Amino acid sequence: MEPADGPGALDFHGDEEIIEVVELGPPGPDDLAAEMEDVDFEDEGAEEPDGEAWETEDDEGLEDGMEAQDDSEVTFSLHSASVFCVSLDPKTNTLAVTGGEDDKAFVWRLSDGELLFECSGHKDSVTCAGFSHDSVFVATGDMSGLIKVWRVDTKEEAWSFEVGDLEVSG
Repeated sequence: MEPADGPGALDFHGDEEIIEVVELGPPGPDDLAAEMEDVDFEDEGAEEPDGEAWETEDDEGLEDGMEAQDDSEVTFSLHSASVFCVSLDPKTNTLAVTGGEDDKAFVWRLSDGELLFECSGHKDSVTCAGFSHDSVFVATGDMSGLIKVWRVDTKEEAWSFEVGDLEVSG
């Protein structure tokens, strides 16, 4: 095998060949336009010519008239909006805490999905929730900057702190 000629040349082994060259640099302004040339944009509400609508992820794998099969062992259904965080207690892995867009956090028993208590008083979406290392406390935090800590055994609030809006000075 002979060494490559010139700077940036590649050494090939045996009968190797270049199949495709992929540019790894940042995309240029014309790259997106070139990729979108073959895309046909239509009104979102327009139906397909044959009367069939686009298949979405929710519809994937479902035949007409079939309901989605729920194989879950336990369902936590008290949240009325999206759930943003979930954490399991590290000591026994028998409890879960969830927080969501509905400004609520709940502590659940995993074995049967029973609600143990609601971590009430949040003012905005609960985006952080977790147990202490020994599973004695559960902490929840919301987007308004309110942090609350609860004792799991008594189901009572043990501490809270409000960060409020942060200001940048400079």
